[in-house]
This record gives sequence, structure tokens and C-alpha cells, in this order.
Amino acid sequence: MYTDVNVDLCTNPLPILLDTMSTASHDRAVPKQAFTGVSELESSKAKLVYLALLVTEEATTTELQRMLDLPKLTLLPILTSLVHQDLAQRTEDGYACQ
Repeated sequence: MYTDVNVDLCTNPLPILLDTMSTASHDRAVPKQAFTGVSELESSKAKLVYLALLVTEEATTTELQRMLDLPKLTLLPILTSLVHQDLAQRTEDGYACQ
């Protein structure tokens, strides 16, 4: 079962992520079970990184850093944690959701 991902532009301060998610040509079907991973995460930044990976399907640390406006010193431990929790995986080009 899939659900369409749409974000209200007024409620999220991340314009790049919103632009990716809000236009009809970029809507992505995300498996509902993928959202169970979000509820397991306690940190709001970890949830943000996880959702960004869901939307982009695969991203480098630099792409995530620019998209989310997070320093790499913040981003890298979050990505490592997501990998250890089997919510993300390291790829040849960056990171992707499991």
C-alpha cells in the first residue's frame, strides 16, 4: 500500500525539500511502512534526514547538507545512526532509505 507525499508550503521551512515534494510532477509514492521508521526516531533532525532520503531516494551528504541546511558535523552522525537502525543504507554515491 502506498500513500502520496504532499507537504503544505506554509508548515515547513525547507524550501528545497518542499519544492521537491510539492509539485505534481515530483510527487512520489512512498510505502506506508516507510513512515513507521519516522515514528521510531526521537530526534527531529533525524526524522528530517530520514524523510529527505525517502523523498530523494538517494542523496550524497553534500546534497543533504544543502537541502536541509545542516552542518556535516550534525548530518554524519545522524546518517550513521540511520544506517545502524537499518533505516538507511550506504550506497556507492551516498545514502538511500532501506
